[in-house]
Amino acid sequence: IYTDPLGLAFVLFAAWAAEARRWWLAALFIACAVAVRQTQIVWALWLLALYAIREAPVLRTRADWLRALSAIAPLGLVLAAFAVFVVVNGGVAIGDRNAHPGDGLHDGNILFLLFVALVIFLPAHVAAAPAVVAMARRHPLACTAGAIGVFVWFVAGFEVDHLFNMLPGHLHNDVALWLARLENRVLVAVPVTWAALSMVALVDRGRETWAWVAATLVSLAPHWMIEHRYGIVALALWQVLRRPLDPAAEWMLAIWVAGWGVAMLHLIRPGTYFL
Repeated sequence: IYTDPLGLAFVLFAAWAAEARRWWLAALFIACAVAVRQTQIVWALWLLALYAIREAPVLRTRADWLRALSAIAPLGLVLAAFAVFVVVNGGVAIGDRNAHPGDGLHDGNILFLLFVALVIFLPAHVAAAPAVVAMARRHPLACTAGAIGVFVWFVAGFEVDHLFNMLPGHLHNDVALWLARLENRVLVAVPVTWAALSMVALVDRGRETWAWVAATLVSLAPHWMIEHRYGIVALALWQVLRRPLDPAAEWMLAIWVAGWGVAMLHLIRPGTYFL
C-alpha cells in the first residue's frame, strides 16, 4: 500500500498533538505527512480549522490574537511551502499524471468509502443505534434530508469509469465493479445510509464533526481512480474522534476488524491477488 502507512502515522501524530493543543508539534508532524504523501495537505487545512474552532472563542484581546498567530504560523508555513511546490511542480501529482489528473472532482471514492466503512466497522454501526436515534430526535429534518440525500446519491451517483479499475486481480476493483451494478447498490443502499448517519452520530463534536466531514470530502474528491486506501486517513481519524462504545461492542469491533485483517492477509499471501 505504498507510502500510506507512514503518511497515516504522521497524520495521527499530528492529531494527537492537536488534541494536546501543541500546535507547533502538530505542524511538524503534518509537514512530514505532506512530504510523504502530498495529498495529506488537506489534513493541514483540517488542523487549521480545528484551531479556529477551539481557540476562536477565547480571542478577546490583542495579546490573544498575537498568541494565536504565533501558534498557527507553522501551519501557515506548511501551506505556503505546499503552494510553492504546486507552482514549481506544475500540479499536485508526481509520476503518472494521466492516471491522476487534477482537472476535476469525482464522487466515486466518497461513496466507496461509505461502503468500506459499513463493512469494516459493522459492529460499531449496530451499536450506534441509540446515538443515531438521539441525533434524529434532536435534528429530525436535517437527519431525514441527510439520509435521503445519501441514499439517492449512492444509488444514482456511483460509477466506475477509470481504466485502472477494470484491471483483474484486485479486490477493490472487484468490489467497485460489483457496486457498479444498480441492483447491488440498491441492495446495500439502506445499510450504507445508516453507516453514514452512525459515523456522524458517534463523532458528535459539533463543528469539529463537520470539519472532519468536509476534510474527508475534500481529500477524496480529486481522485478519479477508486481505491480504498485513499480513505485510510479519514477512517482512522474517525476511530480517534468517535465516542467510545460500551466494552462489549468495542471488543466485538476489535475482533471483527482483526478477522478482516486475517482474511485479507490470507487472500493476498499467494501473491496472485491484491487488495
